[in-house]
Amino acid sequence: MRREMFFGVVMHSRPWLFALLAMIFGVFAPTRVSAAVAYQQSPDPTGGQYKSSWYPPDGLDGDEYVWDNFTLASTTAITEIRWRGAYAYGLADNIEAPVIEFKVSIWPSNSSGFEPNVAGQPLVKYWTGNRCGETYATTIGGIKHYDYSFTLPSPFQATGGVKYWVQIEASQGINGWNWPPDWSISKGTGGNGAHFRKVTGGNYANISGDCAFTLLNSDAQTFHIAASASPANAGVIQGAGDYPVNATATLTATANSGWGFLNWTENSQQVSTNWRYSFTVTRDRTLVANFVPAFTITTDSYPLYGGTTTGGGVFNQGSSITVSATPRLGFDFVGWTVYGNTVSTSNPYTFTPTASVPIVAQFVNTTRSVTFDTDSGNPPPMATMTSTPFSTTKNGLTASYHSPDGMSFFSVQSDATILWINQHHMENQYLFPGSVYRNDLQIDFSRSLTSVSLDFATIEMESWADVESPLQVSAYLDSTDTPPVAVAQARGVYGGTTYPEGFVELNSASPFNIITITVAANPFGTNNFLLDNVTAIYSCLGDFNNDGFVNALDYDEFAGFFEVADPAADINNDGFVNALDYDEFASAFEAGC
Repeated sequence: MRREMFFGVVMHSRPWLFALLAMIFGVFAPTRVSAAVAYQQSPDPTGGQYKSSWYPPDGLDGDEYVWDNFTLASTTAITEIRWRGAYAYGLADNIEAPVIEFKVSIWPSNSSGFEPNVAGQPLVKYWTGNRCGETYATTIGGIKHYDYSFTLPSPFQATGGVKYWVQIEASQGINGWNWPPDWSISKGTGGNGAHFRKVTGGNYANISGDCAFTLLNSDAQTFHIAASASPANAGVIQGAGDYPVNATATLTATANSGWGFLNWTENSQQVSTNWRYSFTVTRDRTLVANFVPAFTITTDSYPLYGGTTTGGGVFNQGSSITVSATPRLGFDFVGWTVYGNTVSTSNPYTFTPTASVPIVAQFVNTTRSVTFDTDSGNPPPMATMTSTPFSTTKNGLTASYHSPDGMSFFSVQSDATILWINQHHMENQYLFPGSVYRNDLQIDFSRSLTSVSLDFATIEMESWADVESPLQVSAYLDSTDTPPVAVAQARGVYGGTTYPEGFVELNSASPFNIITITVAANPFGTNNFLLDNVTAIYSCLGDFNNDGFVNALDYDEFAGFFEVADPAADINNDGFVNALDYDEFASAFEAGC
């Protein structure tokens, strides 16, 4: 039987002839597992190509890449993928931007069956780490085409009759005057006459035309690897099937909701505790993935800006878990709650879960801190009705927001007024820039501080370069005409939010009462940011009048506020003016701070 191959695969219609020639010439090639075509879409002899490349690490708006589908008649272990491609701009070697590496992946179809499930994850994905043996093949219409091949680290078990999608995507840098990415997969023949593409601007579309690729399997002896879940409804098993001898089989066990993976067993004996189990195939094997009931423990913070938590996840029944809380600047941890009930004041907290629960770390402002959360104060900021300049007071501290140059402005907005904003820490109301031009912000405080922290999100407007911009906070005493006493910067991160979100913490050895906030210099053009949850920490409780000294003037001023129960005398920030505040001020006054 004759085997038709291409892309350099040996065609051997008379195996005895090759053996005879080897004996005659005394030449014995190294042992090599032969390969057979499992599926093929040959290169179109008239040329043509479809762009399938991107510019790492963040990509460009002009990135495009394609998927093409295949369906096998019977279940087959795919061991190798070969393809043909071209540099669309590369009419001469000196203006090509060589491929750095390829991403090779195989995807399932979505529920329609007509498109890859790009909203999910590929079934397998590999970064090749090289140019996959790039070899010149032909030139058509001035465009040079090359052949490539990639051997899968573990054979992919393609189930017969199921439609899959293969994606070959090149990573390219910059070279010459052309702006990559421009690598393209060659046009093919023999498919269904269509492929799927991510096009410029981030949209997706079905496009006419086949891509040139070949799937190969091994001619070697095969063994059958069987795998199942126990209980049967506890998880999904992938990777079972027939594998060539000495191939690497990789089985995966994915737990369904309410279950956790325990181990792999063979003949009731444990062989692995890794949900992804890889081994060399030398015989038939029957493996069982065992699951046990599991609980989902989520951790969160209250308020969200009070601190961070770790330790949540999915845990098997009987597991001992530990959750931890880290307060932000200006906050103390006070306990863990479940559905509003305190379960522990320990940090970290270790326990054995008996159900899936959310556990929340409770934080409170420290004695010397106040948080301006854009939702409260006197007077309280109001969405769409409050804009800079404005002032608000909390617990005796006044924050005055305004523009450093008197030109730009911010308004108070909320998720209800700007529906397309989705930010984690921008709870309820936040400050939103008033224009697309640079909008800097200055906050003047009514007394000196030692530290300040705030939540922000930089508005990244250049989508072709999604590099998070740095936000800078500078601290001054009395005037911005003097050098800053301290400066701090931070970058946000994307985490399912509209814009990259982060927080800045600034500490100063010298007191300050003014901060300016601006997007620092960066190469990609954003000027604006969202702002919320400004936490200010007093420099000295005993210096009540904020003149830099602790003396009788401070005592007299505090006593005046205390007698009329003015909120400014609420030293401990508990919402009341009482003997506790008097005692705390007196202690600070006697200590000289």
